[in-house]
Amino acid sequence: MTLPQWYLVDEILTDLIQACGGATMSSDIPPVFDGFWVDSNQRTQHDTNILIVADAPVPLGDADLAIYLDRLKPRCQQLFDQDIVWITAHPVNRVITDDYTR
Repeated sequence: MTLPQWYLVDEILTDLIQACGGATMSSDIPPVFDGFWVDSNQRTQHDTNILIVADAPVPLGDADLAIYLDRLKPRCQQLFDQDIVWITAHPVNRVITDDYTR
């Protein structure tokens, strides 16, 4: 990934925050989790991977979210010059017991 592509991460994160209502970010600059793909034979693939976790307050099967993510994927592939961009959606069941009980 080139330095100008790193600056595009901010654009994607800003868009995700607006579309999903929030994003969980690393304190690194840019605020992403950066890493490499390790295959099942423990070989490290040297194409840098970025993990962004977006918190979408909508049901998993929400049609608007699906449309948004379908448009986001090719945009990310183009911006970051990647052949493959993984976007996955997972339900989250938040544990809410004992919040605000310090």
